[in-house]
Amino acid sequence: RLVTQKTSDLLQAKFDNILMINPLTRNTVKTISRQGEQTADALKNKIHLHVSGWIIKNKDSFFSNDLQSEKRFAKHLFRDTKGLTVLGVPFYSQSRVIGTLIIGKKAGKSSQLESELVYLENYAAVVAPFLHRVQDIQEFFDPPVRENTLLSKYKEAGLLGRSKEFIKLLHAVEA
Repeated sequence: RLVTQKTSDLLQAKFDNILMINPLTRNTVKTISRQGEQTADALKNKIHLHVSGWIIKNKDSFFSNDLQSEKRFAKHLFRDTKGLTVLGVPFYSQSRVIGTLIIGKKAGKSSQLESELVYLENYAAVVAPFLHRVQDIQEFFDPPVRENTLLSKYKEAGLLGRSKEFIKLLHAVEA
């Protein structure tokens, strides 16, 4: 929450969202947002969903001074966003996208907004290691060992069980 609060304060954002994802499956791990008074929740969620998806898919920062006429999305997807600028950056860890930071603010001068995007990219590079320590939790993202592999591994040790309970026990030992 500290990251979203500081970002909003520094850039005078109407709203902001951080989305943390599992880098292997791209499933959402956590979403953090600061409530913005001026932007409706449904619209904010729509922007968050589509812009985060674009950032994750393209592995690139996002900047739009006029989201309403943005060509990267369906024609009338953001028709209620007049006067809204959206900036978004990916969080990287070990060359993987682990999340996104999206902010929405009043439309402004393009040169100022571009410098804010550069600031956000640098900010994301500094903050990412604190948001997600990939080395510490990578084991939770690793797929479980296949049943056949477990059985053959423990067969060599003299354990010959094949019941569901035995396989659960082997998975627990491997974890």
